[in-house]
Amino acid sequence: MTDCVLFLHGHQPYYNEEFIVKEIVWQSYGPLFKLLLDRSKDTDFQINLSLTGSVLQWFERLENDYLLSTLGELIDKGIVELLLSPFYHAPLVFTNDGFIKEQFYHHRKMVKDLFGKEMRGLFPPEMIFSTHKNQLVMDLDVDYLFVDGIYNSFHTDDVDGLWKLVTPKEIFVLVRNRALSWHFSDNAFPNAHWMLTTISKKSGPVTIGCDVECFGHHRSAESFKFLEYFLAHAKEKGVELLTGKEAVKRNKQKAQIYQIEEITTWARSINVFFPHSRIIEMWFAQKEVESMYHRLEFFYFQIERALQQTNEDEILLKELIDFKVKKLDEVRWEIHRQLTDAALYHEDFSNKNTYRAMLLQSARIKANLWTLEQELLKQFNKSNKG
Repeated sequence: MTDCVLFLHGHQPYYNEEFIVKEIVWQSYGPLFKLLLDRSKDTDFQINLSLTGSVLQWFERLENDYLLSTLGELIDKGIVELLLSPFYHAPLVFTNDGFIKEQFYHHRKMVKDLFGKEMRGLFPPEMIFSTHKNQLVMDLDVDYLFVDGIYNSFHTDDVDGLWKLVTPKEIFVLVRNRALSWHFSDNAFPNAHWMLTTISKKSGPVTIGCDVECFGHHRSAESFKFLEYFLAHAKEKGVELLTGKEAVKRNKQKAQIYQIEEITTWARSINVFFPHSRIIEMWFAQKEVESMYHRLEFFYFQIERALQQTNEDEILLKELIDFKVKKLDEVRWEIHRQLTDAALYHEDFSNKNTYRAMLLQSARIKANLWTLEQELLKQFNKSNKG
């Protein structure tokens, strides 16, 4: 029996149009959750789901009780294990650690509040990862993560096995098999029997995965027949579908060392994320806003510390804290929502989350920060007078 880890990744941007999300929910998420629940009644399998905070937020905004209740049931029954991810899909390697840690915190809190579960596995958005981020992964307190088996690093697209990072705490790495995953999400290759036979001949664990939207939305409803066959016949073909947690537990003694510094991604190459100068321009605009915010936040904490040490003007301290909660924090979340999602990747400049809109959003947020800086200076002057 070969261990196989199947993961599906779901994300919808915060700023997407409601009618688009409704269509995707109807075509992909709804049928997927129903298939998993129905098939679990007479089939033994487990899978991983990566669902960002913003897609879960969309389920709430659409008031879709079926999605949330069915997902909760799948989690409670141990059929689905959710994976930790930045709330707004921020790319792990390209985003400031301070901002991304906050997104991880809120994603973890949301899942805990909704489903009462702690997430022990990490899914880096777009599977972008490098060992330069080992310390960040350590700080997140996870047990394992997924990366992509890029040819340049593994000298094959047909990868299986388990790895671990060179870190004080053991953190294991499940490497996605690109060759099989490509067929798994390819409408022109619906032969699930062939795939199960191929997996059963490997040592394992074999990790395969794709976007949730590859079923239904990107392809016809017929695509679910492939997934249903795969789930229903895995065991009889010698393949056991496990969560990452179980696969790590079974295979940790034979884990290899993962020391690949090259940035991995399940895209064709990392260059996809920087197709031309406009996207690089958006990248620098984002970084400039983040830098300006951190400078202002640092200024705030200096004033707050000074007021706390003197302990002479409680009213002024309360006004300062109100300023942070009601104004500065709101800008921080606007940066999360507008500037750290997949805007880096869009090559279509016709919609609102692309080039011109990104630059305008950056300029508007900067203007807001300049205004807040003036207000903070007034608070600073008041504290000095005191």
